[in-house]
Amino acid sequence: MKSIVYFKKSRKLMFGISLMATIVLASTGVFATNTITSNSTIKPDEFAVFVSNDGLYMSDLKENKPVKLDEGVAEIKLPIISRDGLYVAYTKRDVLYVCNIKTNEKVEVAKDTESYDWDAKNELIYSTKNTGMSMYNTSTKKSTDIINNEYKYYNIKCDSKTKIYANKEFEYTEGKNLNSKALGIISYDLDNKTEKLILEGKTGTDEDFEGKETNAQMFESLGSTPNVSKISNDDKYIYIWNKPKAGSMSADITEYTVYDISNNKFIEFNNDSAYALAYKDNISQNPVNSNLVALNSGIYRDMFSNKTLGILNTENNTFTNLLPENQVSMTPSYSKDGKNILYSAGLQLYANEKSYPLKEWKSEPHNIYEVNAETQKITQITNGKYFDFMPTYLSNNEILFVRGDGDSFSLWKTKDGVETKVGDSLYANSWYYGHYKTEMIMDVFTK
Repeated sequence: MKSIVYFKKSRKLMFGISLMATIVLASTGVFATNTITSNSTIKPDEFAVFVSNDGLYMSDLKENKPVKLDEGVAEIKLPIISRDGLYVAYTKRDVLYVCNIKTNEKVEVAKDTESYDWDAKNELIYSTKNTGMSMYNTSTKKSTDIINNEYKYYNIKCDSKTKIYANKEFEYTEGKNLNSKALGIISYDLDNKTEKLILEGKTGTDEDFEGKETNAQMFESLGSTPNVSKISNDDKYIYIWNKPKAGSMSADITEYTVYDISNNKFIEFNNDSAYALAYKDNISQNPVNSNLVALNSGIYRDMFSNKTLGILNTENNTFTNLLPENQVSMTPSYSKDGKNILYSAGLQLYANEKSYPLKEWKSEPHNIYEVNAETQKITQITNGKYFDFMPTYLSNNEILFVRGDGDSFSLWKTKDGVETKVGDSLYANSWYYGHYKTEMIMDVFTK
């Protein structure tokens, strides 16, 4: 089983700053040595790949002995490990590469990369900034077109069988302007080589509610575009961020929705708790029940207020809040048995006309907690002055997480209260309103 660790125009927009977040893993400390050679026999059962300030690294999480896979100075992004754990795909200056983790052999796959994901047969499905969609075969080391047309594809996700899901759009020119039209979400069957548009966006009604509309009414008025986020483990659902058609408004509010694949049904929740921020690490599926999703709910782009963790049930349209009122949460992660959820939390802060407390948010303690999904009992896992976040379950009851200490970041494991540093000198050069785009720098493989 591979679990990915993700470090992905309001009408009354309060904040207009747009920042790019990147976390990198420095080569000092434990990451200064070791290189994979063609004679290497490394094939760990549990490992992570990291982006550092000087390249891409792989670390066996049992031995904590990182090795460098590729060179690059803050240029490598979005490592994704194949489902068999033998390869990692990543981009460097928008060039797509595949690296054999055991031999360190690297193959350049494509330039101007847009999106990619591994399918069930460990073939890499990808698109570029041009049109169409392609497949890279790791055995032949060659690419073939699987969709050859005038459309562009992004948000590519593969299920556990033969289906590919992605967003589709059409680019066209009007005068000197290049425009794009989002067409919706498609499915593509690798067996019968057919494409099908399964979910279109909604055109807005332009109805004016004079600022008194509900979230649902606002989305109906503005129109919306569904975006693929994840595919459920049982291939039953597409988890979707339904974004409003209103400029930067999607940075403040997005509707969490579900598409029922077998019943061809788009499910919207008549529940204000279903509105959140469109980050991949704001969703974690219960691994044994795809109807249950741990959702970090709350609108407005600031992470220091109005964010709460709960369980959203697709079958009965209920949201069960799991957090005390004075806390705000981030980065939920379900246990493999579906009984517990890890998350990071800190004290809620508030912005006003005189104060915008992002600096205070960064410096105040954040700790890792575990909540029992049935009893709602909360257990504190870490207890310190640090900014601990991005927890994920490992084997042997270990928990992996990132720790911030001022402007310095590191990677840690903890078990039964004993903490072990896995990686030193991580750092973030910017934030996006308190959120890290964590999918850009790390992936974890566990059997």
